[in-house]
Amino acid sequence: MAVVAQALWSLPALPCAVGQPTDDTGRVTIPLLNEQEDLPILQSPDERPEPSLSPEQPADAPVADRVPADSPTASAQDSAVRVQLESVFDRLAALEASSEVLSTLETQFLETPSSDAQRSTTGRLHLDYWAFPRDSAGINTIEGGMPSRTPQDRFELRRIRIGIRGAVPPENVTYQLDLEFSGVDQVQVRDAWIGLGGVPLFDTIRIGNQKRPYGLDQLNSSNFTVFIERPLAIEAVNDPNRRLGVQAFGATDDSRWNWRYGVFHQQTIEDTGLISNDKYQPEIAGRLATTPWFESDGARHNYLHLGVANSFAFPARDAVGSTARFRARPEARTVERWLDTGNITGADSYQLLIAESVLNVGPVQFGGEYVASWVQRETAFGPSLFFQGGYVYASYFLTGESLPWNRTLGILGRVEPARPFIHAGGSRADCVNETGWGAWQVAGRLSATDFNDDNISGGRGRSATLALNWYWNSHTRLQFNYIFGQIEDRETGGSLVSGDYQIAGTRLMIDY
Repeated sequence: MAVVAQALWSLPALPCAVGQPTDDTGRVTIPLLNEQEDLPILQSPDERPEPSLSPEQPADAPVADRVPADSPTASAQDSAVRVQLESVFDRLAALEASSEVLSTLETQFLETPSSDAQRSTTGRLHLDYWAFPRDSAGINTIEGGMPSRTPQDRFELRRIRIGIRGAVPPENVTYQLDLEFSGVDQVQVRDAWIGLGGVPLFDTIRIGNQKRPYGLDQLNSSNFTVFIERPLAIEAVNDPNRRLGVQAFGATDDSRWNWRYGVFHQQTIEDTGLISNDKYQPEIAGRLATTPWFESDGARHNYLHLGVANSFAFPARDAVGSTARFRARPEARTVERWLDTGNITGADSYQLLIAESVLNVGPVQFGGEYVASWVQRETAFGPSLFFQGGYVYASYFLTGESLPWNRTLGILGRVEPARPFIHAGGSRADCVNETGWGAWQVAGRLSATDFNDDNISGGRGRSATLALNWYWNSHTRLQFNYIFGQIEDRETGGSLVSGDYQIAGTRLMIDY
């Protein structure tokens, strides 16, 4: 029973417990708890002392307090209380017994059940709606295969992700497993890695499926990005953004500098959990970042972030299995990638260089990235190729909040609205209800990319996005994006097509 008692005591204090006695921490006290012991112990009904009444009670005392202890009414009340308590203790005993049964069952499935491993469950749910108020014949051809077939509006479960992360003794070994359930036919793997900390020279090492170390907007969690979807240039060189590999992480003691680098297999493993191929397509990539200026009082953040990333990749030369391909959707959810070089036949190597910068002053933030890619081909397939792209953006909190920054990893942090939307709580002493309108943020982004060179016509893309973000609280957000864009000279069906478009998107999201 002591186990159940401690579990009850460990529950968080209830907000605004009207009429209940509380201790100095605001926790509702339970009279049946023996607070003289380190471990609270529940008393049985028979051990509970009889209530005593003081003869000096005022005449206007509550009725229950004015009933004499030896009256028939008091006896009836006491009997009713005893019956209720006996029922509670019977139910607690049953709960404890069921816990023991579950522990016994666990030992039948695990060789040695772990009682001291640390673990937590995570998840995210992103619900999207996309509409296409304006299209053109060229865009229709890219998306639907015919000039007359317009892009279709779509409701989409963009992400349904459940994960678990934690550490095992002696706590320098960590792990993370994220599963994506929004796929049409199957569950997909996202993060699936094992980490080892405190490694000399390497600091922290992760082995498994994980994000590669380039593209700030890709490294930022989808829970924290300012815009609904990532910019053209970043998605094009990182689609999808996770690969099987070994990666090292580190940061200086003052968190002024941070880095990550590793070696990866360029083929994806998240769809099938398998790479079965004798054609190894390795990639070596790294990122170095710094925040030379950083000031924060917990609510207002000022900082300057600078970073550079580089990648050396060696794809297969044949068109079927080559990973030398750059493609992107139009910063929205569509069936087809509106920019796409296709597999570049004869490419035996390529390099990426990415420069990134973010300046944040209180509620205002400016940022951007530039991406350059060089592709080397065998002579028989043509000369080397050069592609490039980038974006810039600005954001502003109308309600005064700041975008936090994770200096150790060099990425955006979680926004904490000053007054969450419909928040009940406040002071435990007076139980004042606080109702706010959350945090409101406006933003704009300009994006451009060029994937045309020599005989490769992946298309040139330009877009301008207006964004409005409503943070209900630190874990729930409603986003709205309106995109004006244009695609030029995109090869599809053996001919070059061009067109402009407008897209409206909304996302309601929650993470835990």
